Amino acid sequence: MSDLAFKGELEKVRVCHIQNSDIVFLFGYVVEHQSKQYERGDWFASSFIVNVTVTDDYYIFQTNNSLYKVNGYVPVIVTDESIDNIRSGIPPGDSD
Repeated sequence: MSDLAFKGELEKVRVCHIQNSDIVFLFGYVVEHQSKQYERGDWFASSFIVNVTVTDDYYIFQTNNSLYKVNGYVPVIVTDESIDNIRSGIPPGDSD
């Protein structure tokens, strides 16, 4: 995988595929996070996903700088127009 450290664990995750592109990112809620900026239950949107693996019944999503542990997810397709709403904390599907 990489030498990156885990940044956190997320729940109620949606793996967001931006329509007509290869860009994928996570939207979910924090279970725990290394940064004090995030508390349990806060919404979280990751940067672009570069890799995913499965380890011990968890999905491990990798961005360029971080690893996130996820116990399950729902894939969704999002439009360019919905990105700003998602990045403001409106869950995908609720922003369309």
